[in-house]
Amino acid sequence: MRQPVLQKAGVAVPWRPKSWAEILDAARKMKAADPGVVPFNMYAGKGAGEAAVMQSFYELLCGTGSTLYGEDDKKWGLAGFHRLAGT
Repeated sequence: MRQPVLQKAGVAVPWRPKSWAEILDAARKMKAADPGVVPFNMYAGKGAGEAAVMQSFYELLCGTGSTLYGEDDKKWGLAGFHRLAGT
């Protein structure tokens, strides 16, 4: 993350978020401070190739504190996202 963008938004640096709520809060502050800034980027779609998984989806999954494998039901899937959503 570019420190000048964070500083302009009033976010203390060095910035080391510990939750998705902190990331979203900082993104809102950055956007409010400079509407031309893109505060959060995720690669998606076929054109992004492996980046869609390794630089987007995987980081979101890691943020849930879970894995793609459900130890309880012994199945592969989006268990982490379902647990996060309470479904």
